Amino acid sequence: MTICIAALCEGRQKIVLAADRMMSSVFSEAEFATSKITRVHEDWWVLMAANDLSPVFTIIDNLREKLSGQAPSAVEMESILA
Repeated sequence: MTICIAALCEGRQKIVLAADRMMSSVFSEAEFATSKITRVHEDWWVLMAANDLSPVFTIIDNLREKLSGQAPSAVEMESILA
């Protein structure tokens, strides 16, 4: 099971992120050095949880490219991610 938590604090002005490092399959599980939390922009982070993480890294790379030189608001991020 993957744990990824994002919690609002300080009057909804800050977000605290937490995630485990466990990677598992049907037959095994292990704790890896790879984080399930990664920065995609100066102001934006991504938490990863999936049965198959292989496409996630391409999605993150594409997102970083789209965000290059931008300072998107939450509303703009919705459009970018849609």
